[in-house]
Amino acid sequence: MGACAIVCAGCGSSSEGAPGAAGSAGSHGPTMTTGQAGARGSEPTGPAGAAGGDIEDAGGNEVRAVSDVRASDVTSSGDTDRVPDDAAPATAPGIVTTAPEGRRGIHFAVTGGALRLSDFGSGNPIIYDNDWWNDIIDSAYLLAQNSLGKADLQGLVVSRDFFGRPNYVQTLAAGVDDAQRLVANARAAGLHHVPDVTIGAGTPLDKPASGKIDDTQITPTAGSNLILQIARRATPSRPLIVYVGGSATTTATAYLQDPTIADRMIVAMCDPYTYNAPDDWSIYVLAMRTRFVAYHFEYGTNALSQSMFDTLPQNALTAQMKSAQSNKLILDNQIGDGVLLVATFHPELLSGAQRYDIDRAWAFHKTSADPYGFLDVPRQNIDYAAEGRALIETLRDPAVYGGTP
Repeated sequence: MGACAIVCAGCGSSSEGAPGAAGSAGSHGPTMTTGQAGARGSEPTGPAGAAGGDIEDAGGNEVRAVSDVRASDVTSSGDTDRVPDDAAPATAPGIVTTAPEGRRGIHFAVTGGALRLSDFGSGNPIIYDNDWWNDIIDSAYLLAQNSLGKADLQGLVVSRDFFGRPNYVQTLAAGVDDAQRLVANARAAGLHHVPDVTIGAGTPLDKPASGKIDDTQITPTAGSNLILQIARRATPSRPLIVYVGGSATTTATAYLQDPTIADRMIVAMCDPYTYNAPDDWSIYVLAMRTRFVAYHFEYGTNALSQSMFDTLPQNALTAQMKSAQSNKLILDNQIGDGVLLVATFHPELLSGAQRYDIDRAWAFHKTSADPYGFLDVPRQNIDYAAEGRALIETLRDPAVYGGTP
């Protein structure tokens, strides 16, 4: 998502610092039908907090209500022994999707007060797909975990922020510039194994006249090709996790290029309800056809403070985070796009979830049935303070930068 003084977060840009570069970066190749194989303008409202509330779509229209969910209220969606820990071998039995479309929600359990997602953990291959890169620190956190050898980061993809569609607030070129600056500073700070930036979607997908997913017109990009390549190498038991902090377009395009990868990927998307929802057809495609997990971009959690940033070492990466604009945006946006990303390494920081069924593109309702459509992690089930500490503790580790722990 974007950094915004109008108030946005981990996926947009501020009005005072809005990127001015015009056009989009890179060549996106031919348009094809899927039958051929091959930030934010205003503070979003998402699924309700502890007091309950509504999900609104990108136009501010009420979609559905979300019930309060506590760890004690959530039962296993599937056998708990199917949830591998991070030490499980890559050949461990996975859950292969056999449910019809719209009923492919991930199997999960709450054990010991912690939400456990099946076939999901820090040992999975990871691709991080975002639009804005200077207003959040979860991207730096992921690079740090990868530098420590605790993550299997396969790529960084930049997709355009489609907020305000068609009057966009950001160009793809500006997002690419931000990501390349982060990568350069991470490498200068001594981080190891920092991937190159790969360019994703610059235009959203449109719902076809037929309303059929397989009739969707797509434009493959380097980003969608990378997701496709890594997903094809993954397995149902150790699938690719794509963290989507902006639009879902690049990831949906990758799926539509080759629908056989559905069982080999899990999509973890931040805020598919408001700011990141302008390309709601892409979200619908992924929620209907893949294991799709939604979570929230949250402001005002007080999980990160200036005093915490002051404890970070001095280097090119932390200097970028401490710069006047980035620091203000990060402190405004707090955990930003990183809720499920941090929980990948600390599953104990999430305590429950809510199942949803999908009515149409893009509307849904809560359910207790299994199989179901997609999973949502409500705000009240997220330990924001502990997530903030985990972010800072990792970025404070000298070993991240090639030093002695």
